Amino acid sequence: MKHKYLCQLVIFAMIISALSPAAAQSDGAGVARLWRVSYSGDASGTIIYILAISHEGSALEYDGYLDATVVPAFMASDVLHFEDGGKLATNQQPECRRRLSSPAGVATLKQARAMVGRGADAYFRQLATLLPPPAADPERIRSNAAAFTRSLSEFSVVQTLRAQFVYLQAHDAPGAPATPYPYRPIVEYLRQLKPGVAVESMDAPMDLVDAYCSAGEKRSGIISEYMKTYDLDLLQKAPAETGEAIARKIDEKIRAALAGESIELDLYESAMTCTRTHRWEQRFKNLFDGKTHFLALGAAHLFPSTGPVTACPGLFQDLRQSGFMVEKVR
Repeated sequence: MKHKYLCQLVIFAMIISALSPAAAQSDGAGVARLWRVSYSGDASGTIIYILAISHEGSALEYDGYLDATVVPAFMASDVLHFEDGGKLATNQQPECRRRLSSPAGVATLKQARAMVGRGADAYFRQLATLLPPPAADPERIRSNAAAFTRSLSEFSVVQTLRAQFVYLQAHDAPGAPATPYPYRPIVEYLRQLKPGVAVESMDAPMDLVDAYCSAGEKRSGIISEYMKTYDLDLLQKAPAETGEAIARKIDEKIRAALAGESIELDLYESAMTCTRTHRWEQRFKNLFDGKTHFLALGAAHLFPSTGPVTACPGLFQDLRQSGFMVEKVR
């Protein structure tokens, strides 16, 4: 029980530490990215808005369209829905029903778990500086880090690789960015505008795990990519990208998705998108309750997408095929 609580505390601290500061700007009319969804059989007066977002926040999202169109629609809404992977604590994520079975996949997962172990050791050393002296005992640090690492399922290992990298990069890595990431996630900004808004998750507790597991043996490729991307040893040797450079890439990606209304996904995105998008579409009629619902969803879910794991038509096409009307708000 002690280790279970400690693991939850660790991941919570990592995530909170990684949140971006606020940044807002206005540059003319901006890019239209809000849709209104209606259903011919609805007599309840329900209004549904869907906003295409990047999860990190980008320059595009803090523009004139935000002020003129997005914010008024949101302020008139009763419920905010967004993607939420926090329904299960990291150390409570279950194993995939079909575990990796290829020798290469098993070896890759073992390497990733060892990498998490090294990162956990560094994280617990950092945490110990904030606690009373006994916490800094090297043996206790190693014991806590080892217990934390053993508790993680395969999907939790993937999540933790990124969380540790972000936390340690921000706190004590010599290659940390010279400037912080300049934007905050748009969902955080909206919730600050209307603190009392009701909040619901688009994801059920098992959606993220099931989506990841659906990639089958291709999961070993996801793990490999995460090991390369979130390699703490590499971070010590080479300067990381600045916040501005990362922001430019994110901005370019979401602008391209909105302009072409299609998107090409990488291995991880491909595994995590289509399964969840289909589940959301199946739950949509439950939203027609006479309220105004505002859905802030990653742009990759809304349009046709292709990727190494699967391809899907996107939420808008799924909704239209199910009899919904989807119209862009200009």
